Amino acid sequence: RTLLLEYFGEQYLSSQCKKYIETRCDNCCSVAQTKLVDFTALVKHVISLVDQLTKQFKSATINQVIDILKGSKQRAIKDA
Repeated sequence: RTLLLEYFGEQYLSSQCKKYIETRCDNCCSVAQTKLVDFTALVKHVISLVDQLTKQFKSATINQVIDILKGSKQRAIKDA
């Protein structure tokens, strides 16, 4: 909510969200539990892949990186 309001030039303190019932956002009203996930290993693989692709082919599209990470069986991906 804060980012959206700031985009349109409004200042809003997220700490004020729960203060007034009528202006609470869905995130503050929700009682859903969240879980912290460490993506460090995955990000290291992605960075390594992009590094290898740019050294070998001088360029790689985001779609190629995604296909490789997903284990694509496409011939073009396998040949590369």
